[in-house]
This record gives sequence, structure tokens and C-alpha cells, in this order.
Amino acid sequence: MLYKYYGPPGTGKTYRLISRAKAYVRKYKIPLNRIGYFAFTKKAADEAKTRMPFEDKKLTYFRTLHSLAFECLEMDKEDIMQPYHYEELGKNLNLQVKFYDRYNKDESFYLGFENPYFQIIQRAFNKCINLKEEFNLEEHDPKHINWTTLNHINKNLINYKDKKQKFEFNDMIHMLIDKPEKIPEFDVIFIDEAQDLSPLQWKLFDILKTKTKDMYLAGDDDQAIFAWAGADVSRFIKEPAKERVLIYSKRISRT
Repeated sequence: MLYKYYGPPGTGKTYRLISRAKAYVRKYKIPLNRIGYFAFTKKAADEAKTRMPFEDKKLTYFRTLHSLAFECLEMDKEDIMQPYHYEELGKNLNLQVKFYDRYNKDESFYLGFENPYFQIIQRAFNKCINLKEEFNLEEHDPKHINWTTLNHINKNLINYKDKKQKFEFNDMIHMLIDKPEKIPEFDVIFIDEAQDLSPLQWKLFDILKTKTKDMYLAGDDDQAIFAWAGADVSRFIKEPAKERVLIYSKRISRT
């Protein structure tokens, strides 16, 4: 059964997900390793752990979807592209490649590049469309972007990753989608901030639905702040489920 919670900030979406997770343990005696709780950022996943009355090490699947892929694919940190890899590639191409936030403090796994070419490449991957199709949408300044350069950079990025045997965050999700047998079985799965999932992540969601008995989604369809990176809020809205709308915010006074 699929359940969905809508609500603006402060209406208790995460609280309800955590409460349900506790209920599955207390009432239905579900083992902790059969509960998947996937938050959009590592910070949010860690926060969810602190709200559960159990040791962190027992909350095996309280993590991000990227962390799930990392774990299921048995990858090492050395396998993942780091900021200096992109900067090295940029130097080879005579391009300035820099993150908005070098250390990814929000830990959203949507890479923030100042270089518009890399933004388009990442957005196409997140949206599961080919690069030419993304380019033709013209969601960029045509004065600063041309197809020949964009295609050249993309080919070099692919070659660089192949040569260095490195993977991006998106690559991990894509690889796990291709290897669904590596995903464990669950009794219940919770996904918070679902409005920020990209089409690529929704593909993983579709597989997770087949791996669990119950699933809960929570999000705010008016707060899709990662649309710039390819987030698909319409999929969250259209996903068939038993819905509940939360309308009272506890972060502001009644007035």
C-alpha cells in the first residue's frame, strides 16, 4: 500500500514518517533492517536516526538513495568523483569548473557547478533525456552555450571517468537501477522530501515499490527547490496513493 503526505514546512511530515516507523517496530514487530527510510540529504537522514529510539548502527537503511546505491553496489569512497577531479578535467579542457559549495554542505547530491556546460550535462542525466534533447529545450543563455562545445565536454567527461574508473552520484543510481537484484527486501519504506526526486531517482523508486509491502512518501509540492537540477515534482503529485494533506504549521503562531 502506498501512502502520501502533503504539507508546507512545519506541518509535521517528517514527524509522521518517524511515528509510523516507530509503530511498525512497536506494533507490527518489524525488524529494523526491514525498514527503509530514505531522506533527500545526508543531514536529514542523520536527523531521522536521532528521532528513533535505537542505536544508529541498528538503523541500517536510514540513509539517502545515493547511500543505498553506494552500499548495495559495494563501492568505496575512492570510486567516487571528487571536486578536484572535475577541476582537473576543467583544466584539461581550458574551462573553469567550480562547485557552488566545494564541500557540499547541504549534502543534497545534486552537484552545483558554476560552469553552465556541466549544469546542462548533469540536468540531462537527472531527467533521463539525451544531452541534445536537453540542449534543445533552450533553458540556458544561447550566447554562452553552443552544442559543439557542450558535446565535446560531455564526451571528455565520459572518457575521463572511464580512464580514472570513477563514478558520479548519478552513475550510482543508474547502476543500481540496472542491478535490482542487489536491493534488499523491505516490509516498509519511507521517502522524505519526495518532491525533489529527479526522474532518474523516480526510476529507482519504481523498483523500490516492488521490494516492499508498504511505502510512505512525504513532501511539499510547492517547495521543489531543485527543479533547476531536474527534480520532477509532477511525478510526486501524480503518484497514486492514499493521500493526506497537512495544513497546520507548528512553526508559526495561529495569528
